[in-house]
Amino acid sequence: MRIRRNVGPLDRALRFGLGVVFIYLGFYDASLIRDPLSGALLGAMGVMLVFIAIIAWCPFYHLIGFNSLSERT
Repeated sequence: MRIRRNVGPLDRALRFGLGVVFIYLGFYDASLIRDPLSGALLGAMGVMLVFIAIIAWCPFYHLIGFNSLSERT
């Protein structure tokens, strides 16, 4: 089974940038988020966003049938 990419370049860049910020805030900077569970969840969400940006496939987009990647004809 082959996974078809469904995340475009702008979407990938935004996910990657936001994911890095979430990882930093969740795992490294405890000044804004004092609750360890909230920090861990935010960091995990960041890891997920970076992973989706790297593989260019979003399971939620797949479920709803959305594709932000422009198909060249």
